[in-house]
Amino acid sequence: MIGIDYDENKIKLAKNNAKVYGVEDKIQFRTGDYFRSGNVLKANVVYMSPPWGGPNYLRNHIYSMANMCSNHGGGQRIFEIARQIAPRVVIHLPRNVDKSEVSGI
Repeated sequence: MIGIDYDENKIKLAKNNAKVYGVEDKIQFRTGDYFRSGNVLKANVVYMSPPWGGPNYLRNHIYSMANMCSNHGGGQRIFEIARQIAPRVVIHLPRNVDKSEVSGI
């Protein structure tokens, strides 16, 4: 398993969590840019939890995938990169996501 994030502090936190749960020897952690990794990484499954606003997102509206990492092309682009890496993709999304945006992917 490979864990990738551009933020070294998040990698340190993830390494600590892996140690707490006894799986640190099963994960390779890398500091890097996910948006440049599609041509380099290969896997069976990609699980990702892209930034969608966390606890501060507006709970009373429908969340659009286009808002996710919009400076990198939005949620659809995130999914396309994941599909370059693996045939199966799991994305952690907020419960108020516009289901019509994700039902066809």
